[in-house]
Order: sequence, then C-alpha cells, then structure tokens
Amino acid sequence: MTLEIIRSDAPPQTRKAFWLMVVLTVWLVVGMGWVLWDLVAFNKDPRLTSIMLGFVFIDLALLFDIYRKEFLPDEMVVKTRLEKVVPRKHIGAKP
Repeated sequence: MTLEIIRSDAPPQTRKAFWLMVVLTVWLVVGMGWVLWDLVAFNKDPRLTSIMLGFVFIDLALLFDIYRKEFLPDEMVVKTRLEKVVPRKHIGAKP
C-alpha cells in the first residue's frame, strides 16, 4: 500500500482574516488575564470566572477555526492499493 498526497491551491490568506486573528488573540490574552486575576483575587462569586473561561474557550475555538480555514493548505492523503494477485490454479476453477 502506498500513500499519495493530493494538494490543492494555496489558501487565500486574506488581510481581513489576519486582523481578525490578531484581535481574537488580544482578546484571548485579556480574557485569560481576567480569569487569572479573578482566581488570584479569591472572588466570592465563581459564576463570573466560569463565564469568562467559557468566552476564552469559544475565542480559542474561533481562532483555530479561522487559522484552519484561511492559512492551512488543503491536503488529502489517498491510499492506493496494489493490484490483487490471483494464482493461476484458481482462474476458471469451479467453486
């Protein structure tokens, strides 16, 4: 079995996606700072911490999704099979 890689054209890499990733990264750092400050300050209400942590994970998911769609090339790995070898004594034999 051999592997063959089929590549398509390079992704577009738009400036809009780049700046959106920059904004999401800044927001991720601010959100993590807020969560860490909230944990260190021993806040009595953990609901705010859990909500901000949820926003951080959603932001991280959006960041990965934009990176995957805009900056990673599309590649597909295809397995090619070898030809099946049938011995001569089985050709034409009745089952």
